[in-house]
Amino acid sequence: MENVILLSKANAALTSEKNLELVKPSYGFVDTKSIVERFERQGWLLSDAKQVKAKNIERQGYQRHMLKFRNENFLRIPGLPEYHESIPELIVENSHDGTSALKIFFGVFRIACLNGLISGSNIHSMRVTHSQNTIKNLDQSIDGMTAGIPDLIEKVGHYSNIELSDEKRVEFARQAAALRLNNDSELIQDINLSGMLKIKRLSDTRHDAFTVFNVIQEKVIRGGIIYKKMNEQNGFLEKKTTRAVNSVNQSIKLNRGLWNILENVAS
Repeated sequence: MENVILLSKANAALTSEKNLELVKPSYGFVDTKSIVERFERQGWLLSDAKQVKAKNIERQGYQRHMLKFRNENFLRIPGLPEYHESIPELIVENSHDGTSALKIFFGVFRIACLNGLISGSNIHSMRVTHSQNTIKNLDQSIDGMTAGIPDLIEKVGHYSNIELSDEKRVEFARQAAALRLNNDSELIQDINLSGMLKIKRLSDTRHDAFTVFNVIQEKVIRGGIIYKKMNEQNGFLEKKTTRAVNSVNQSIKLNRGLWNILENVAS
């Protein structure tokens, strides 16, 4: 019942009982409620649900959405210090309009700052196409992702033990800002990189890769990156500040991109 209420609060795409009529006949529809039930059978309980805003009326109720799951067998990532206390998650991206396959990513929820992280392209993920075998393939994918949780735990522990130099911290911030601002280097100048590295809590004073990652991720997703952008009409630089990211698509894209930057900078 709790999961049904959570889905209902997250709006129509998560409670749709059919796919959009415009999709191909071969499209295998599986409603979100059934997807949640398959995860529950393997110990993964729904913890959050969101959907994107439909671009047009005909796609309302079928648009892309994101689900987050947690498992009682993985309530904490073991071996981390208290300031890094985190919960492993499985993140599902899906739609009922034929624009997206069902994708499953690893997630990490850091308790100290309430940050929800999503693993990048170099770490295990699953893609389930919408076909007549969707449910069977989904079960196998959940098995595979669950089996990969120890690898995720190992990576988080690894990054929490790697110290980043001041030069690498600034480089992390520079690449993260470019990701958030769509690499628009011709118009954007004077990004306040030191502001991106400014901490909000004492637990973030350390310079290990996982802490730096969380500090920067918070600025990227919640907003607050200060920069100057050229006004193409008058040629003057104008001070700007990024806003919080509310789009499901953009949140997944940015979070995965940040994880990729983490892996590159900490290598």
